[in-house]
Amino acid sequence: MTAPGQARDRRALRWGGVVLVGLILIGRGLPLLREGTAASRRAALDSASRLERARGAQVRRGALEDTLRARSARFTALIPSLLSGSTAAAAAAELSRIVSNAATVAGVHVTSTRTHVDSVRSVFTPVSVRASATGDVSGVARLLASLERNQPLLALDDITITQPEVHATADRMETLRVELTVRGLAHAPNRAAR
Repeated sequence: MTAPGQARDRRALRWGGVVLVGLILIGRGLPLLREGTAASRRAALDSASRLERARGAQVRRGALEDTLRARSARFTALIPSLLSGSTAAAAAAELSRIVSNAATVAGVHVTSTRTHVDSVRSVFTPVSVRASATGDVSGVARLLASLERNQPLLALDDITITQPEVHATADRMETLRVELTVRGLAHAPNRAAR
């Protein structure tokens, strides 16, 4: 038989062990619990922030679609004002033809043309023609006016007008030599996909 004091001591020892193990578990587990709660809170805040950004993007989507429609309409309206061709070289040849035809109509003789295509690979490619021509004052003026009013929008980058025969007789029409560079933008839709 055990003495009543020993039974009490064993019970106190058991309860002391339970309390000690409980304190150790609480001491180790409470920081882990706090860290898990904080991580859950951060994840929830991050998710709420992403959700708010997504809702804002969805609200702005309508405005962006309207802007895209307006820009597409302006782009489509601009296309007839550009040189067209299946390649940039074809558009440069078209520009050369336009300059030659305008010179012929104006009564100006084109002596040479040289085309240049920029190496830019995009939907719009700058092309230019360097032309040498001879004609009288009124013919040169008509040529320049024709190029200015042409449907594909063209820019006159450089022009040099000289008088090759400074001492021409009064009975001959004054002849001018013209060197000009005409530039345009080529539009080839199939280049956008490359």
